[in-house]
Amino acid sequence: METTIGIVIPTRGRGKLLRRLLCHLAHQPQRHAVTVCVVHDGEECACQTSKETPLPEQHISQTRAGPAAARNRGVEVLNTQWLVFLDDDCVPQPDYLKELLLLCAQSPPAVYAGQIVGTSGHTVVGRFLKRTALLESHSNNGRPIGAFAPTANLIVHSSIFRALGGFAEQFRVPGGEDNFFCLKMLQHGFEMCAAQCVSVHHDNDCTLGEFLRRFYWYGRGFCRLLEETRDIPRSASMQSAIDSMSTGLEIYTATFRDLLLRCPRIIRQASSMLSRYSTDQVGRAPLAYKALALASEFAYQFGAVVEFRKCRALHPSRRGRQTAKSNG
Repeated sequence: METTIGIVIPTRGRGKLLRRLLCHLAHQPQRHAVTVCVVHDGEECACQTSKETPLPEQHISQTRAGPAAARNRGVEVLNTQWLVFLDDDCVPQPDYLKELLLLCAQSPPAVYAGQIVGTSGHTVVGRFLKRTALLESHSNNGRPIGAFAPTANLIVHSSIFRALGGFAEQFRVPGGEDNFFCLKMLQHGFEMCAAQCVSVHHDNDCTLGEFLRRFYWYGRGFCRLLEETRDIPRSASMQSAIDSMSTGLEIYTATFRDLLLRCPRIIRQASSMLSRYSTDQVGRAPLAYKALALASEFAYQFGAVVEFRKCRALHPSRRGRQTAKSNG
């Protein structure tokens, strides 16, 4: 039986990046072997590829509900054996579809983390993100790679996706929904392997506002993940996975007052983040990197406070504060 593959791309307000992604897929010889579903989250459908390079694609729109809900809507439309999740700011390599088809044709039902390579960046923000490798994946020679891989390039068999119940739609911002999906995968006993040959480049360049918004979303997403998992019995492997995910992403605050009181700790965390990555030739991080590390940590913690207040409003009986790590 012929293997069917569907690619789901959630998007909002990034038409130029989306068009670039679709055009890179459309120029590959294997373009007719896959079906693409672009889900516009809270915006009108747009950005079809040109008639010169037709790509089997569908565009649907949903009321704004976040990327998790958008991915689920795309899966409902596609109904294929294999599901591939791409982000609109990625650029697939010229042999992406060829390698994807080979992988899916030869593999039993499984979950694969495709390779993500960050671009070098032309701005200070882009170079900082490349240096910290925040949005890159790390292969493990085809063996299981642990509990987490970004949904910027994730390949999942539809039977496993259904068994996991899809993405949790209570994650309404771009952050945390991929972590939670991978934790559910671990909870159900599925393993994830690296697919280094199926590779995309990920854009690191962005404005300072977009950079801060990204970390704000990450703070909200990881706080939501902690709230969603607090009542789930955690095996040793799940707890280890959460600890691993939280490295460098500790949540220290429950109120905005706490955020101000914990400034010294947040500053230390930003310094710790820089110390884990390479610096310049004399071993010092450039001043701009220090400023970005500090700004990203405060944006992250601010997002965590916002999400915690939302969670507390939904569950007023929960009085305790669950943190990723205890730091005294």
